[in-house]
Amino acid sequence: MEKLPIFFPRKALQDLTEILVPKDVPPDSTLELTLSIEDQNVNVREFGAFLSFVDRVYGRLSPEGIYRYSHNERRQLYVTAIEKASIEIQITEMLSQIRESQNLLIVWLVIKYLPTLIKSTTEGIRNIAQSYRDYQEGQLSREKRKQLRSQLQDGEITNKLSEERINQLVDLLDFVYSQEGPKLNPSVRFVLKFVKKVVIKIKSPHEPK
Repeated sequence: MEKLPIFFPRKALQDLTEILVPKDVPPDSTLELTLSIEDQNVNVREFGAFLSFVDRVYGRLSPEGIYRYSHNERRQLYVTAIEKASIEIQITEMLSQIRESQNLLIVWLVIKYLPTLIKSTTEGIRNIAQSYRDYQEGQLSREKRKQLRSQLQDGEITNKLSEERINQLVDLLDFVYSQEGPKLNPSVRFVLKFVKKVVIKIKSPHEPK
């Protein structure tokens, strides 16, 4: 069974939840994660690898572990809707679930900051496999963590967190990415090339669809 790290940042995620979820929000509201994706010439293999990556991340967050998660259809992650006008994937969880587990918050952070793993160079995006090897050997670890910290500090939602909480989220993201190994490469490519926007927000049941 795969387990979460000892440093799993419950307090950081709780603080993030309190920032994102106002106290007066209706109890039957949902937290909605929306991914806006390019709607032409999308690489199917990388798209599939990306969805599998998201599913693995969510499965590792399951209390019973990823193996049991993979055999329990009711606990698995579902796409709530796919908009037809463009490719918009929506994943939602009830507010009560978010306050209890914060799993969808972690998935949002993992996807949003995935491009941070790759350095931009004068020649464009650096070879992803080589970047991962560097990261695995620790050569980019300090730089990568610095970039993650900077982006979290500048984030529209995460910029309200304390420095201690930001560092705890960096530890979590570092752990999640390292669990994937080389399997992470096609997911990074997909996000860099095809994902236009990653948005998380509270949605009231009274809002028009």
